[in-house]
Amino acid sequence: PTTGFLAVFMLTALLFSVLADRELCDRRLMLTAAVAFWSAMTALSGTARNFLQFFFFRSLVGVGEATYVTIVPPMLADFFPLKDRNWVYTVFWVCAPVGGALGFTVGALLGTAHGWRAALMAIGLPGLLVACFIPCVNDPARGVNDPAALERDGSCRSSSATLGVLHEHDRCTGSGAEGGGLLKCVGEILSVPHWVCALCGVIGCNFMVGGFTDWFDTLIVRTFPHEGIKKVGVTLGAISVVGGIMGPIVGTLVVERVHIRYDNATLLVSSLFMIPSAGFLCVAINMTSIEQTVYLTFFLGWTCFFAHTAVVAAFMVNCIPVHLRALSMALSLGLSHMLGDCLSPPMIGAISDHTGSLRAGMQLLWIMALVVSCIWMAGWLMLPPLPGLEAVASKTCACEGEADALGHAGNTYSSVGHTAKSESIQL
Repeated sequence: PTTGFLAVFMLTALLFSVLADRELCDRRLMLTAAVAFWSAMTALSGTARNFLQFFFFRSLVGVGEATYVTIVPPMLADFFPLKDRNWVYTVFWVCAPVGGALGFTVGALLGTAHGWRAALMAIGLPGLLVACFIPCVNDPARGVNDPAALERDGSCRSSSATLGVLHEHDRCTGSGAEGGGLLKCVGEILSVPHWVCALCGVIGCNFMVGGFTDWFDTLIVRTFPHEGIKKVGVTLGAISVVGGIMGPIVGTLVVERVHIRYDNATLLVSSLFMIPSAGFLCVAINMTSIEQTVYLTFFLGWTCFFAHTAVVAAFMVNCIPVHLRALSMALSLGLSHMLGDCLSPPMIGAISDHTGSLRAGMQLLWIMALVVSCIWMAGWLMLPPLPGLEAVASKTCACEGEADALGHAGNTYSSVGHTAKSESIQL
């Protein structure tokens, strides 16, 4: 079912990204259909009578999910200006582990009491109700909140690939998705070095997620047999949820503090967080004596790991032209799955079979964290700043400078007043 899901997911993401970028269909209608279809297929999975039926329904879940995650991030960028997007995507990505935790909790309770069929039906059906409200949401014009006004002397036209601004020039000459072929659009996306650098790191992160998801609970059970697979699964699930919530929040807080002083702060901060993540995860993988230490270091490593999710997502959207953002989302999702979490589990398994040690194969994961850190650090050192983000940072610096100047003037005024008061008292 997972293989079928991923195959359908990638093909559907590509199709609906083209529909969204070329504005061939209202994004709200596509989202309504996606959420309704996604929920219906989840519920129908509970009616499956054999493996083929279950495989069919679970594969079609990818249709709805691919449409949703391809269209929503670019749409959020149209609702909010650059300076707010890190927090917008933080809220968006934090909702994923929260929803996952609710789904697992409700599913576990209903599954225990009424069986897995009832659990799937109960989890899927509420989505149909949510889908009814999506048409009520506004659909803003594409690029309405991207900073074209910050460019001078028409330079926004030449730097549209990095600003993420669609101009009428792009439409008329056919350089955008409206006039160019699919391969041309893909080539335009791949020509943005900021996006490619961020994507390479995301692929490595997905590689880590796939390996830990498939193998870490098995490693712990083999190391500490008394723990039991159920206890280990629940504990790791809770850690993943809490880390998935705390990590993006911490990462965004740090980026918001340092982006004023450092260009491309997203790459810098994400790279630095990967270093302690690698250290903590290395300890968690190689600890063989104290299981509490395994859980603690995994929690710390996973929290540092998730610090990149929201800010890198916002960074990848900001550096792509608005007429290619949905397609860029489809490409990033497809490549990160194919080259990331689809590869790591069989690679770890092969190393385990060859060496007779699962722990030997798991070493790939913390090493990959260091590789990702190096990729993002190289991007921070070598890539020029994004023009839009640079302007926002400059504006913020100017505002802070004005505030400091006003504060200094106020202090000077108070000092003069205090001196005058002292002289009048002496007189």
